[in-house]
Amino acid sequence: MVNPITRWTSLVAFMVSAQAGYSQLSGTVTVGSGGTYSSLSGLATAVASSGVSSKLTVNVISNFSETGAVTFAQPSSNQTSATNNIVINGNGYKMTSSNAGAGIAFNGMDYVTIDGLTIEMSSASSAK
Repeated sequence: MVNPITRWTSLVAFMVSAQAGYSQLSGTVTVGSGGTYSSLSGLATAVASSGVSSKLTVNVISNFSETGAVTFAQPSSNQTSATNNIVINGNGYKMTSSNAGAGIAFNGMDYVTIDGLTIEMSSASSAK
């Protein structure tokens, strides 16, 4: 027979770990060396899989590089809105992209502001 306390502890541990994998983004995160995300592509993946539950402020803390386009795709739930928006403060830093097309793309995503981020395209065939 399984000890009821062991069963309860296992259930609680499972529920906590399940919630951690699906928590929506909110508050302040950082992008760059030593930040919450090392690049915008990591942030874009997190937004697409988790969504946002309130305003999300993103502070860029260093220059960084991307090899492909950073695509922000609207998640199916916890979507961006006028109150659940994303503000990316570039703080004068630079994103270098070797993608042949766009550096940043928005797929159905609204309510995103990018301020003070330089986007440098390093590919000779890049769109300007």
